[in-house]
Amino acid sequence: MADYAKLENNIVTNIVVADQEWISTQPGIWYLVPENALPQHSAVIGAKYDSLNDIFIQPKPYPSWILNSNNIWEAPIPQPEDGWYIWSEEINNWKKVM
Repeated sequence: MADYAKLENNIVTNIVVADQEWISTQPGIWYLVPENALPQHSAVIGAKYDSLNDIFIQPKPYPSWILNSNNIWEAPIPQPEDGWYIWSEEINNWKKVM
């Protein structure tokens, strides 16, 4: 048994745990998800499969965030390290929560 991601236009629309025999009977394009995928490049619903780099790019969390050279979304402003913060798209900055 392994994880398989169903791709439609290179976007993950479903993820199942199955064997190759069952997957071969299913319509559509199914991709065997590597067991050693880094969390930031794992298959999740809505992720885009980048066949050139053989990774999944996570859905964009906020409109202002930018895809960096490692194919990871990051805020336009680095997160402060002096407490707990959440991103606020309204002010385009981090808000301290604790």
